[in-house]
Order: sequence, then structure tokens, then C-alpha cells
Amino acid sequence: MKVFVSWSGGTSKAFAKEVVWWLNSVLFPVEPWMSDSDISPGDRSLAEIEAGLNGAQFGILCVTAENQTAPWLNFEAGAISKEVNGETGKVVPLLIDMSRPTQLTQSTLSQFQAVVADKAGFEKLAHAVNSAMGDHHRTVEQLNSALETYWPQLQKRLAAVPKGTAPVKPRRKVEDMVEEVLEIVRKLQREEDQIPSSPFLQGGSARAKLHAVDDFLNLHPDGVEEITNVARSALNETGYPGEIVSIELTNSGHGAYVMVVTTTPLPERVTKLVRKRLLNAFPMLGGGMFLPQPSGFEGR
Repeated sequence: MKVFVSWSGGTSKAFAKEVVWWLNSVLFPVEPWMSDSDISPGDRSLAEIEAGLNGAQFGILCVTAENQTAPWLNFEAGAISKEVNGETGKVVPLLIDMSRPTQLTQSTLSQFQAVVADKAGFEKLAHAVNSAMGDHHRTVEQLNSALETYWPQLQKRLAAVPKGTAPVKPRRKVEDMVEEVLEIVRKLQREEDQIPSSPFLQGGSARAKLHAVDDFLNLHPDGVEEITNVARSALNETGYPGEIVSIELTNSGHGAYVMVVTTTPLPERVTKLVRKRLLNAFPMLGGGMFLPQPSGFEGR
């Protein structure tokens, strides 16, 4: 069974290498895989990542307090946990510098059952991987014996992993954040004023408008997949090098909206084209709003 070990940042990467060593020692039928290269937006080995994700039935995310919102960790977690051939991949965040899973609050990774990187956490992780191996699993006695044998070595190796030295970013002033939010809202309102009216927005009560997503999905049972195909086609048309992370439908008093999250910020011309293609294909979508990944994306 292939186990994908995901990391982001220097500490996480060094920790991931020790996790691979531990998997090979304790659960030798397992095939651990991790990228050994630091991936950035301008030089991303997508083929390498896709090869690693292909066929991975289990994912271990090496998470720190600093990297828990890293796009690559979240992207790879989503890719592993998707249902393929009727089976859903399992994902476990392994918390490096957090003492309890409840500290994983700033990230979508909190939806997965996390374990702390201590002896008890590694034991839980080992039994979870072992259970996922089906007929190739080790007996409980064999696994517990291997865990006891290799824990002292793993403990020493993890203690030698360099701690993160990234400078703490200064907290932004509340006034600055409020002003930025107001500017974003004003910009979105200006854009919305220029969007053609949707059939779902013409007349009707506010309650009726809030059912726009249900109405859309009734007309398009595979709506999210159809939207994804249209958005991806538009991105390919522009030569945009990034990837779509997720697509969601949401309601508001104005109708149905599409939220498309991508791995890198989108140029304005690309955003306009995708919005245009979505509205042409699905005119019942209220604003057809397109939300790219926030700026500041720095790869792994």
C-alpha cells in the first residue's frame, strides 16, 4: 500500500524524512512516498506530485503551527481523501509542535482525525495504517513489538530535527484589516453591478433567492463537475499554470454564487474570462463570483 507523506517547510520536510524511515522500519510492506524537492509556483514538479498521489490510499501530513494553512498540504490532503473506485483515501495530520489536536483550528485540515507526534500518537498512526492495509496487515502482536523496538531510535531522530526559525510576522492593525475588507466589498459590489441579471434574481422573495443553489442542482445534478470542467477549460485557454483546488456553491440574498479556489492568484484578465464562461454556461448563477487563492502563496 502506498502512503503519501506530505510536508511544507524545512522542519516539516526533515520530520517527513524520519516518518518515511519509521514506516519502512515498522510497517515494511508499506510503500512510503514523499517529494524531496522544495516546490514553488514558478518551478513546480506537478508531474512528480501527481505520480506520488496516484494510487496513494493513505496520507500522513507533517503539520506545524506555522504550516497548517499551507496550500500544498491542503491540496494534497484533498487529493488523497477523494473517493476513487468507491474507496476513500485516509488522511492523518501528524502534529509536530502542537500538544493536542484541538490546536489545529486555522486550517481545513481540522476535518481530519489528527494525532500528536509523541509515542501514543505514533502508535495510533501505525495501527491506522496497518488497518488500511487489508490482507497485507501485520498482526497486532507483530506491530506492537516493532513499535516498542523502534520508538527509542525514532525519538532520538526526531529530537535532532531542526526547529523552525521563521520570523514571527507582525500582527496587522485592526484598522488596516477593516479598511481592506471594505475595499474588497466595494470592488465586488462594483463588479456585481456590471453582471447581467440572472433569471433567479428577477422578482421573487429573498427566501426564494436563497434557494438558488438547490434550484441550480435540480437542473444540473452534476453541477459542480460541470462547473469545474468549464472553469478548467477557461484556465487552459489563458495558459494559466495553476490548478483548481476546490469549487463550491453558496447562497446569498443575491442568489447562487460559485467559489473557485486556485493554487495561485489569478490575473484580472483570467478572472474576467472564467467569470464570463461560467455565466454563459450557467446563466442562473447569481453573481458567478470567482474567488482565487489569496495572494502571498509561496509554494511549499
